[in-house]
Amino acid sequence: MLVNKSMFPVQAGYNVISKMNDQLGKLQTQLGTQQKASSLAEMIGGDRANSLSLRARLTKLTAYADNMTTVNMRLNFLDQAFTSLSKIKSEARTAATPGSYGENNLVMVNLQKTSQDRLSLVIDTLNAQYGGRYLMGGNVTDSAPVKSYNVIMNGQGGSAGLQTVVNERKQADLGRALTLGDLGLPKVDIVSGPVRDGDGKPVTDATGNPVTAQNTVMLKGDGMEQLGYKLNSFTSSTTDVWAVAPDPNGNPTQIGVSFNQFPLSPSPGDTVTLNFTKPDGTDGSITLTATNTAPAGPGQFVYDPFDENVTAQNFQAALQTELSGLEGPQLGRLDVTQAALPATNTTTITQNNTVFGYQLSSVSTDSSKINVAQNAGPPATMDVKFAANPKAGESVSFELKLPDGTTTTMKMTAVLGAPGPGEFQIGADAAETSANFTMGVQATLGDLSKTTLSAASTYQASNDFFSADGHPMRVDTAGPPPVALEDAVALRDGSADTVIWYTGQQSGNARLSATAQIDDTTKVGYGVRANEDGLLQMVRTLASMSIESYPTDDVTSKGRFDAMVERQMSNLSSDTAAMDGSVEGISLELGVVKNSIGNTTERNTAYAYQLETMLTDVENVNMEQTAMELLALKTRLEASYQTTASVAQLSLVNYLR
Repeated sequence: MLVNKSMFPVQAGYNVISKMNDQLGKLQTQLGTQQKASSLAEMIGGDRANSLSLRARLTKLTAYADNMTTVNMRLNFLDQAFTSLSKIKSEARTAATPGSYGENNLVMVNLQKTSQDRLSLVIDTLNAQYGGRYLMGGNVTDSAPVKSYNVIMNGQGGSAGLQTVVNERKQADLGRALTLGDLGLPKVDIVSGPVRDGDGKPVTDATGNPVTAQNTVMLKGDGMEQLGYKLNSFTSSTTDVWAVAPDPNGNPTQIGVSFNQFPLSPSPGDTVTLNFTKPDGTDGSITLTATNTAPAGPGQFVYDPFDENVTAQNFQAALQTELSGLEGPQLGRLDVTQAALPATNTTTITQNNTVFGYQLSSVSTDSSKINVAQNAGPPATMDVKFAANPKAGESVSFELKLPDGTTTTMKMTAVLGAPGPGEFQIGADAAETSANFTMGVQATLGDLSKTTLSAASTYQASNDFFSADGHPMRVDTAGPPPVALEDAVALRDGSADTVIWYTGQQSGNARLSATAQIDDTTKVGYGVRANEDGLLQMVRTLASMSIESYPTDDVTSKGRFDAMVERQMSNLSSDTAAMDGSVEGISLELGVVKNSIGNTTERNTAYAYQLETMLTDVENVNMEQTAMELLALKTRLEASYQTTASVAQLSLVNYLR
C-alpha cells in the first residue's frame, strides 16, 4: 500500500484557502462599492427579481417626472399667455362705454387704434410657442395656428381679408339706397295767393312789393329735413330771379324763388342755385341753368320771355327732378309703404330677406287710435293703421332683429310740432297722420341703419369670417348675371377666396389635444385651441372694433361708437367667464392640471424614495457588518495560511524527529 509522504490533505487545505481568498475579494469589493453584487448574475435568491422589479418601477417614475417637468414648463408659459389675454379682455371691456367720447372726442377717435393694438397682441399670444412647439393649435404644433394681423385684416395672395368681408356684408344688410323721389319727396309747389312767412306776414321782394303766387316756386323742407337735409337758401346769378329767404320761424322750413315779370325774365345762361346741408353734415347744392332751347337738358329749365308763370312751372319741374334724385335712406332690406285704397291710413313694413338686414320681430302701440297687425309671411309684414289721430306722446314700437342676433326697438312717438328723430307729426286727419308716420318710419330706419344696423353688420361679418370650423362665409353674388351686393339673398362658403384665419386643430376636446401620462392611472390634458368659443369671441370682438373708425366730421360716428361699444362690453363682460373656452375657464382648467401635476409630483417623489430605500436593502450591503466579516475572514485566512504552511512541512521523518 502506497502511503503519501504527507500525513495532511494539503490539496483540500489549498481549496479552502482559495475559497476564503475569493470571499475576501468579494467582501473587499462590496466594501468599496457598497453593492452586494456587481451584476444581476451575482445576485442570489429573490434579490435578483426584487431588484429588477424595483428598478423598472423607478424607471417609470423617472419618465413620469420628466413628463411633468416638460408639461410644467409649457403650463408656465401658457399661464403667462392667459394672464396677458385676461388683462387685454379687462382693458377692452372697460376702455369705453356708450356716450363716453372723451374730451375733444379723443376716446372715440382713438378707439380704433387701441383696438387694433389689442388685436395684434392677442394674435401674437395665440401664436405662442415653447421649445419650437406652438401651444394653441391643438394637436397641430409645428406651425402657427393663427394668421398674422395684417393678413387677417387685409388679405393675401388673392384671398380676401376681414375688411373686404365687412364691406360686403354692410352693403348686403343696408340694401339699396332710396332716392327722395322713391319716397315721394320733395314738395315743390307754385303757391296760390300772397306768399307769407311763418308769422303770417306777406313776403315782399327787393322793391317792397308783395310776392304773389303767379311766379313763385316754393320748396317745403319738412320731409327733406326729417331725412337729414337742411334747406339753406336759393341764390341767383341775376337780379331778374330772386330768392325768398327761409322764414326763421317757419315750421317746416320753406324757401322760394320768384321770377320777375316780362320783360325781365332770365337770359340764357342765368343760374339759380339751391344750397343745402346733406345728412352727413357736408354742404351740397343744385344749380339750374336757364335755356331757351326746348326740351331742356339735365340741370336746365326753359324760360318763357313772355310768360313768367310758364317759366316758374318749368323751373318747378326741373327742380323736382333734380331733388328727386338725391340720396335717401337705406332701410336695411325693408320696404315702408303707404297702403293704397281700400286699406287707407295704413303703413306697411315688409321684410324682403331672411338673411340680410332687419328681421321683423314684433310691433305694439299704446294708442287706442292705432291698430297694429303682424303677418309671419313670407314675406313677413307689419301693418300700422290709424283709425283716428292719436294723442301727442302716444307711440308705436317696433322690435327688430339685427344681423348679429341682437335686437333693437324703434319707437315712433306722435308730436304736434315739427318731428325729430323717432317722431311723426300729427296731421289734420288720420290720412295725413298716416302719411307723416310713413315718412317718419323711413327717416328713423335710415338713421338706425347708419348706426345700429351698421354695427350689427360689422359684428356679424366678423362672426362669418372668424369661423370655428375654418370655413369663412361671404355674401353670395353668384349669377349670371352677377347679383349686386345690395340685392344678395344668401351666403356662400368663402374658403376658396378668403383668408382662413385659423389653421390648427378644428374640433374635439381642446384639453385632450395635448396629453401627458403622469402616473400609471393619471393622464392630464393641457391642450389649447385658439378657436375655442371664448377665445373666438374675443378675437371677433376686437377685430370688429378694429374695423370701425369714428371721424369727428361724420355725423354717424357717435351713434356707431355707442352701438359698437355696447356690443364690446356685452361680448367681453364678466358673465362670459362661464362660457366654454373662455379666457377665465381655460386658465382655471390649466390651473387644475398644474395643481394635479404638483400633487402627483409630491406623491411620486415620496413613492420613489420608498422604492429606493427598498432597492438599497436589496442591492446594498451593511458596511459595518461587511467590515466585521472582512476582518474575521482576514484573521481566519491568515491563520489558515500559517497552519497550511506548517502542515505542508509535516512528514513521518519530521514527525519521528
